[in-house]
Order: sequence, then C-alpha cells, then structure tokens
Amino acid sequence: MRIKLQELRMAEENTIYITDKIQVPDGEKVIDVFPDLTIRLIGEEVVVYGEIKFSRILTCGKCLEKFESEFEMEIDTIYLPLESYKREVEYEEHKNAYNPNSPTNQLLESEQVNINELIRENVVVGTPSYPRCSDECTGVDGVAKYENNGMDPRWQKLLDITSKNQEVE
Repeated sequence: MRIKLQELRMAEENTIYITDKIQVPDGEKVIDVFPDLTIRLIGEEVVVYGEIKFSRILTCGKCLEKFESEFEMEIDTIYLPLESYKREVEYEEHKNAYNPNSPTNQLLESEQVNINELIRENVVVGTPSYPRCSDECTGVDGVAKYENNGMDPRWQKLLDITSKNQEVE
C-alpha cells in the first residue's frame, strides 16, 4: 500500500487512517498484519504513528519446535524530504546519542510513502532472533543434562566424542 502525498493533501486535516488488514511477505509465506495507523502530513513531513498486531510461526531456539507467537508493536516514523533529512542526520551525528523514545526518521524519496515496506521492516525487527516457545522450555531431549555445567550444550557431543577417543588410546 502506497500513500501518495497528494492523497494526504486532499484528506481531511491532511490525515489518513489505516485499520484494514495488510499482508506482508515473510519468506515464502504471507503474514496478516492488523494496523491501527495514523498518517499525517505536517508541512513537508509525513508522520506515521500507531500500532500493528501480527502473529508468526517461529522455531524455538532451544527445543527446535514450531510455535505461534503474537506481537504488538508501536510505530512512530517521520518521513523527511531530502534537505530536512540531511539536517537531521547531521544533528544526530553531532549529538552522537541514540534516543529509543524518539521517532525513526526516514528519507521521503518520492511523492509517496510505502506503508507495506514500513510494516514489513517493523515485523522483521520486532521478531526475536532467538525465540523461545516458553520460559519453561527444557530444550532438545538429551541436551538438558549438560545445561548446568556452564558450557554451551551444543558442544557437549564433541567433548563426548573426544573423551571416547582418549579412552580408546
């Protein structure tokens, strides 16, 4: 879904609301995302804020089982025209600080804003890289016995093989 700046200029109070389901690609699948977004044109800037809800099928990083997880994320992004964007980037570099509560600034490259791309980026960034099916997950059968000795359990098989080879010699 692309929102043209002309549509925003013609909308009441220069604002468009998006609440209809949007589908975004996720590898070979498609994810249904349920947005509650406000898109507002303020001067030359396009401000997008609100939240999105979605669920994904993930693989547990511990037991390798598939599970479904639901997510709710806040979106707060400002699309700036080129000159404003350059000033903002220079200011951020000069300030040399990151504020997680400030909105994300994006470059407004054309006369439209790609909402699907913004949502897809947030889905990717908002999904954990090492998901767990539950806090109580014990992991793959047979690996749990190695967890309390302070070593990454994935290395234990190699140590077992090495120990057996030393016993044979």
